[in-house]
Amino acid sequence: MMKQFFICLIALVFSGSAFSQTVPQLAKEWIGAVSHTNYGFGGEYNTDNHPSTGLKHNSYNLPRTLTIQEQDGQSVKLIYKTEKKSFTLIGTLSVDGKQLAVANENSFALLNVTTDTIIGCGTSRGAVSDPSYEDWKKSYATWCVSFKAVK
Repeated sequence: MMKQFFICLIALVFSGSAFSQTVPQLAKEWIGAVSHTNYGFGGEYNTDNHPSTGLKHNSYNLPRTLTIQEQDGQSVKLIYKTEKKSFTLIGTLSVDGKQLAVANENSFALLNVTTDTIIGCGTSRGAVSDPSYEDWKKSYATWCVSFKAVK
């Protein structure tokens, strides 16, 4: 009987500590870069006026910034900025704060998080304002980002 009591007590202590983890608060501003490879819209072809018949392979490495606009526990709203545009992303932070899944209407990424870095890779499709199904099928990208928190 005493053995069962101690087993239950140990289980409660360990489960309590696992469930009582506090989700970390992310830094507001991040600076970094993207390494981007795409076929179709994106990079120098990231324009609504580019004809889909002339799409081709493209790659680049460019600076980027990331702003945590809102964070409510695990729920995050982010602004990803290029030199010309800003994109809103939604995200969910893992309970331990080590991973962040982000998405918008045409992109998804899984990012690894530390107190001062966000690093990870994602995919995108159909990067025009209102892509036709054919444009969506013919335009896709993979990319990796690396950010450091602004102190």
